[in-house]
Amino acid sequence: MTPFSAQASIEQSLFTGGRVSAAAAQARAGLAIAEAGRINARGDLAAAVAAAYGDVLAATIMVSSWQRLLAQTTEIERQAKLKFRAGESPSTDVSQAHARLAEAHAGLARAQGMQVAAQAHFRNLTGLEPDDL
Repeated sequence: MTPFSAQASIEQSLFTGGRVSAAAAQARAGLAIAEAGRINARGDLAAAVAAAYGDVLAATIMVSSWQRLLAQTTEIERQAKLKFRAGESPSTDVSQAHARLAEAHAGLARAQGMQVAAQAHFRNLTGLEPDDL
């Protein structure tokens, strides 16, 4: 038979100079800072989503406005051409109407580009399609 022995010991410092309590306080402070950062990030995201939502709505309204203007300037150009053919107006009226129509086309293209960019930004923030806003 072989002798079997076991030994257990527990050590606890009687005085640590406040290191343990300071480390615990530092850990609690780190947790509070992390929580404040999370709350701040959440608020920033909410503000960014609200701004992106507004940008999508504004861009949609701008596209609609430019589409109406394009329809109106198309009709103005048509009427200017008819009046010129009938001899009722000079060719400068047709040229001006054509220039305004070109401006309307450019404005619509610019508004559509802004709409696509606003929708993409909203989609990046939310993961949702901005179809029915």
